[in-house]
Amino acid sequence: MDKDKSILEKFTDAMKGLADTASEALKSEEPANAPVASYMPLGAEGLVSDPLLVPPVAAQPVRKKQRAAKKAAKGPSEPPRWQRELSKGSPRVTFLVGAALTLPGASYLAGLASIHKLHYGTPETVLLVIGFNVVMLWLLEVPFVSFLLAPEKTPQAIARAKAWVSRHSHTFAVRGFGAIGILLVIKGLIGYL
Repeated sequence: MDKDKSILEKFTDAMKGLADTASEALKSEEPANAPVASYMPLGAEGLVSDPLLVPPVAAQPVRKKQRAAKKAAKGPSEPPRWQRELSKGSPRVTFLVGAALTLPGASYLAGLASIHKLHYGTPETVLLVIGFNVVMLWLLEVPFVSFLLAPEKTPQAIARAKAWVSRHSHTFAVRGFGAIGILLVIKGLIGYL
C-alpha cells in the first residue's frame, strides 16, 4: 500500500480486496454456462460492502432498551481498578498509573511523524508539537485547570459530565457510524461518476 494514502483510502482498498476475493470465490462455484456478472457498480466503494453502514441501521432501539434493563438490574457498577488504586492516595501508585495511561499511543506517534514530515524550522516544529500536545491532552488539562480554579465544584461537574456522556454515547456512536457510512457512499458515487 502507498504510504501517502489516508486511512479511509487504505480501508476502502482493503474492502475492495475482500470484495474481489469473495467475487472470485463465488465465480468458481458457478456452472460454466451460467451468465456471470462481471461488473458490480459501486460494490466495493460503499453501497454494497460498507460494514460501517450496518450499525446505525441494525443496532439502535431494541438493544438500547435491553442494555438499559440489564444495567438497572445489576445496580451501580464499581469503578475500575486503576481508579480504586488512585483513590487510596499513594504517590507511587499515582505516578505509575499516570505513566501507564499517558504512554504515547499509535495516533500520537503518527501525529509526531506527520509534524516531522512537514520539514519546518525548529521554532515552528516546537510550536506545532506543543499545540499538538495541548489538543491531544485536553481531557487531562481541562479537569486539572478546573481543580485549580474551583476545587470544590470540580468533582460534581466531572461526575455530571461522565453521566451525560454515558447517557448519550450510544446515540453519538450510531450517528458517527451513520455519517461515516454516508461519506463512504458519497465517495463511491463520486468514484463511479
